[in-house]
Amino acid sequence: MLKFNLNYFYIFTFIMLFCFQCFVVPFGGKYIIIGSLLMIFSFIFAIIKNYKHFLFRIKEFLNNKNSILFSLFILWIILSGLILIVLGKTSLKITGGHILTGIVYSVIFPLFYGFFITKEIGAKNIIKILLIALYGMLLFGLFDFIIFYFDILPLKKIYWFFVNSQTLRDNIEARTITLLGIPRIRSTFYEPGVYSYFLALILPFIYFYCFSKYTLFKHKQEILIKKTLPALTWFNIIFTLSPIGIIMSIISSFIYYIKIHKLNLKNVIAFLISGLVVLMGLFVFSKTTSVGEKVFSRIFSIVYLFSDFSTFAMIESSLATRIVYYVNCTIVGFKNIILGVGWGHLGLDLTKQLQISPLPLTQENYFVYFVKGSDSTSYVLSFAYAIFGSTGLLGFALFYTWIVKIYKKLQKLLRVIKYNIDNLFIKILSIYLILFILYSFYESPVYYPYYWLIFGIIIAYISEIKKYIMIRRGNDACINNCPDL
Repeated sequence: MLKFNLNYFYIFTFIMLFCFQCFVVPFGGKYIIIGSLLMIFSFIFAIIKNYKHFLFRIKEFLNNKNSILFSLFILWIILSGLILIVLGKTSLKITGGHILTGIVYSVIFPLFYGFFITKEIGAKNIIKILLIALYGMLLFGLFDFIIFYFDILPLKKIYWFFVNSQTLRDNIEARTITLLGIPRIRSTFYEPGVYSYFLALILPFIYFYCFSKYTLFKHKQEILIKKTLPALTWFNIIFTLSPIGIIMSIISSFIYYIKIHKLNLKNVIAFLISGLVVLMGLFVFSKTTSVGEKVFSRIFSIVYLFSDFSTFAMIESSLATRIVYYVNCTIVGFKNIILGVGWGHLGLDLTKQLQISPLPLTQENYFVYFVKGSDSTSYVLSFAYAIFGSTGLLGFALFYTWIVKIYKKLQKLLRVIKYNIDNLFIKILSIYLILFILYSFYESPVYYPYYWLIFGIIIAYISEIKKYIMIRRGNDACINNCPDL
């Protein structure tokens, strides 16, 4: 009975970690994500219940072949940080503190938690919970749009209770993000652009559920959810009013299609016609509404990037701000290509680099790095540039080699698992990894728990499928030492 109740707590914690990235509470001058706090309690409860079993899960995770490169990546962050501290390039307070609060608390713990909960309740159960959580986030996005569009104050207060990180951290009043008076959906995220990135990355899971025989509930509920989910998803994507997010979602859809379906002439023509219909619909939308015209013009304003960056920055300041960050982060990385600048120190080096930036700075660049001060400069909103700048070329190579190795393992499993839901889900996980690599060069905040939860799920899922295969082969003795599949 205790195990049953504890599993429910694990599931609740997973949902809070996955869904409520911006639900925080103050703690000693800092703000802690509610889900992360519950994760710590989950670990404590697991230790109290059966510490030997919990230690076994840790050992199982560390011994997993798909965790080795990640462990080496973490060791390199620590080693390079120590060398930089000795050389006087950074300090123990900055790099050591960010390794503890950032890498350990916000990266390693969620990664292990994804592995741990998958092992505890089973891969098939955690997949169902993940899909239910996604549906809940999309409904919350619809709720977000309705209450701000109709300005329903009591419901707005409920919304801001669960999405409070920006108001608390920046000490500002709750605000509505709009475009020409139309509220932009952000669901449980702090801004629409980051939410649209999340949706583009997570689309394969939604398509997996919508367009397969996979079921979550009884017949009536199943029909209702499967029929409403595609429209609900694209409503959320479109009304983030984020051009880059919409483009990413189209790319995700295309990659999903070509990976899941055989690429023949008939399918290509059908996909192109469907894409053309969508584009025509967007064009009509843009011509008949002021909001649509603004969104469509933002998409096509990207051409200015190649002709006049200053003009481009005036038209599309949000994207220009990020490009300035990423270009200068790359320069910082090449200047410190062996060791990087140390984890947690990148923002400080970036501040110096921005003073001699080859690209003109936007108002947001100035505000974040020269008005708000050093407390706001300890991170960069992209995996690729943050890792390259902080850990150098070796850290960058270790991290992305880890992702590629997991992808290759999934491809090996595809050769064995044929014609069932597991086969399809392995393809979906593979697509997720492809999209992660592609989009990690844009806005991808390193410390959001959902990436690490999904990576942990993938590692545990591979382990579970591998055991299933060996049992089917009647080679149980080989389960723990079986060759790579």
